[in-house]
Amino acid sequence: MAGHLGRPVRPKGTPQNTAKIAAGSPLAIQGIFLEIIRERFRSDANVGYVWREDLTLTDIIVETSYNAELEARDTVPAVYVTRQQTVPSQIAVGDRVGVRLTDHKEAFIALTTVVISIECVSNDEGESSILGDLLQHMLLASQDVILREFGFHDMSKPTLGPTVPYQRDQNKYSTTIDFNAQFMARWSQVQVAPLLQQIAQRITQRGVDASGYFVDMAINSYRRGEIYDPSQAPPDAPIPPSRVSIVGPKGDKGDPGPRGLPGPPGPAGSGGSAGDFAIDQPLTGNVDGTNTVFTTAVPFTNTATAHEAVYVNGLRQKRGAGNDYVVSESIPTAGYNTITFGAAPLVGDVITIDFYPASGSGGDLAIDQPLVGVLNGINLVFTTSVPFKNTATEREAFYLNGLRLRRGAGNDYTISESIPSAGYDTITMEYAPQADDTLTIDYYPV
Repeated sequence: MAGHLGRPVRPKGTPQNTAKIAAGSPLAIQGIFLEIIRERFRSDANVGYVWREDLTLTDIIVETSYNAELEARDTVPAVYVTRQQTVPSQIAVGDRVGVRLTDHKEAFIALTTVVISIECVSNDEGESSILGDLLQHMLLASQDVILREFGFHDMSKPTLGPTVPYQRDQNKYSTTIDFNAQFMARWSQVQVAPLLQQIAQRITQRGVDASGYFVDMAINSYRRGEIYDPSQAPPDAPIPPSRVSIVGPKGDKGDPGPRGLPGPPGPAGSGGSAGDFAIDQPLTGNVDGTNTVFTTAVPFTNTATAHEAVYVNGLRQKRGAGNDYVVSESIPTAGYNTITFGAAPLVGDVITIDFYPASGSGGDLAIDQPLVGVLNGINLVFTTSVPFKNTATEREAFYLNGLRLRRGAGNDYTISESIPSAGYDTITMEYAPQADDTLTIDYYPV
C-alpha cells in the first residue's frame, strides 16, 4: 500500500483490485496522471481539442508512453505519459515503523519518488509548444487538488522543456514536461524465526522424534482422506494429520443418565496477568479526516501501569493533553471507552488499540513507562524505576517516539542489570536520542 500518512494513492471511492495493480505502485501513479490529462481534454473543457476513447473520432491522442502498435500511432497531436525512474528513500531506521506482538508481524515504510515525463507531440512546432504550456499550467494550478484527492506525499513543480524535433520521428516536434510525484510505500512481513519456533515448540511438547515427526507428516499428506483405525495404533496415539478416524458405522446415541447434583464452588482465581491484555483491537468511528472521537467495544482500565496503547498505521501514539490523544469515560465510573485525537486521522488510516478490559482483573504488564536518563544527543544509558523480567515470554518492549526498537548487540539497544540477579533495569542505546525525543518502555516488573 502507499499514500500520504495512510491515505492510499487512488481516486476516492475507487476499490482496489489487488489482483491487477497495487494502489501506489508506479504503474498506478502513471495511470492517475493519464486520467487527469484525459479529463482536461473532455468536451466541456473548451480547449480546442476533445479526447475520445474511439481512436478514429478523437481530436488528440492521450496514451501511456509511445505505443508502436497503436492503431493511430501516426495521429497528431498526441500526449504521451511516461514513467521514468522510481527511487525509494529511507525515512525510518531500517524502514521499520512498528511490530504486532501477537505474531511479530513488522510494518515498514519508505518515501518513494516517481519521475513522470509528459511528451506533447505534433507536426507543428507551435502546436506542440502550446500543448506543453497548457498542460504545465494545468498541473501547476491543480497541484494542491491532486495532492489532496489522490493522497500523494508531495509533488514537485512541473518543468517545461524546449520544443525540439521528436526523437522517434524527426518530422514531428515534441515538448516535454517533467515532475516528481512522491508517495509513502508500505509493506509488512512476518518473521520466519517465530514461525519456526512455533513448529519446534509443538514437536517438543509432543515429546516425539523430530525426524520421525516430519516423515510421518509427509506420509500422512500422501494418504490424505484415507480411513484411519485407532485400534491399530499405540494407546493414546493422536490421529495423524489429514487422516479420517472412522472405525465402522456410527452407533446410536444411548439414553442419557440422570443429571447429577452441582458440585461445590471452586476456589477464587488468582490475580490477572498479561493474558487479560487485549491486543490489536479495532476502534469505532468515522476515519474521514474530520472526526477525532473513537470508542472501544468494551471499557478498558486506566491506571499508571495498566492502561491502553493506541496505534495509527502501526505507530504508537503519545497520550495526554497536548499530545496525540486523550482518554475519557462516556459513562462515569463504568470504565474508559473513548479516544479523542488531537488531529483527525486521515481517510485510509488504520487505528488499533491494546488494552486491559475493565471487566478483567488487570495484568502484570506495565504499559508506556518512562525511563530515567538525560536526553541530550550524547547520553546512551537509561534506567527504569523498577527492575523488569527478561524471559522468553516476559520481556520488555522499548519505543522511541512510538517506534518499537530492536534489542540485541548490533541493533538499537541492549539491556543489563545494575545489581546482579536483582532484575534488569538498564537500557543502553546504540545511538544517543535527541533532546526532543520520547522514550517509553513496556515491561513485566520483577
